[in-house]
Amino acid sequence: MEQEVTRSKRGRKKKISVSPEGMEENLKKGVAEMLVLFLLKEREMYVNELTEELENRSDGRLHITFPYAIIYRLLDTHYIELGEKRLAPDGRRRQYYRTTTTGGAYLEELQATMRKFMGGVEQILRSGEK
Repeated sequence: MEQEVTRSKRGRKKKISVSPEGMEENLKKGVAEMLVLFLLKEREMYVNELTEELENRSDGRLHITFPYAIIYRLLDTHYIELGEKRLAPDGRRRQYYRTTTTGGAYLEELQATMRKFMGGVEQILRSGEK
């Protein structure tokens, strides 16, 4: 299926939402914060470790292109905080991040919202199969 491509203000090609690629991009934007919070709730991580973990757990299906935008947004809202700076497995000194108590509560709300939403989507799709 061909998709219409438009140009952004900077002249870059951008995907529009009426294509599978555009839908995928919109879905990723909608769940990226939740996935980052979920991973950081499990343990402290630095940014590259976080993106690698996301890709590994999704078998390469999910990739965050601009992870620092998400990190800064979550820091600004106090859903995550700076952890220690320490040596990563590659020997470099890295800034680690962790979920705050507020971030943990926000994550639970996001997960409940996602489950409710996806349940509704599944119900609609199943009703069309009858």
